[in-house]
Amino acid sequence: MNLKVGRFSGLISGFIIFSILLIGLINSNSSFDDRLIQKVDSGVPAEDLILEIEEERENEDHDAKKRLESNVMDVGMWGHGDLTSEYDFKYYMDIYSGETRIIDDYARVRTEFVKGQISKEEFLDEIEGLDENMGCIKY
Repeated sequence: MNLKVGRFSGLISGFIIFSILLIGLINSNSSFDDRLIQKVDSGVPAEDLILEIEEERENEDHDAKKRLESNVMDVGMWGHGDLTSEYDFKYYMDIYSGETRIIDDYARVRTEFVKGQISKEEFLDEIEGLDENMGCIKY
């Protein structure tokens, strides 16, 4: 019985931490995208901005991997140094996979915008949709 309570409280704690990180990720995306729009409007070359987009994608990927690791390998959450169960591991890997797909979509849309392949309005609409998709991902 005590193991179930501990596991439940660990899941709740993990969800709260993930929610805080996700809010930070969404807010950082918004400020990055706002800066990206300003740079495009001021005439910064697309090649320079593509390098920044790739760096942002790598940072977002790194953060996603850290969130995965914090859930899968948190000794305090799973107890006695054991890793998560196979079922839970698959669950967290599916979430991570979905999160990385959305991160790649952010990079694709940003690159299309700086290259002039989509308008500012299309860019904002697509980013909003990706933000909503990212908000649906729950650990």
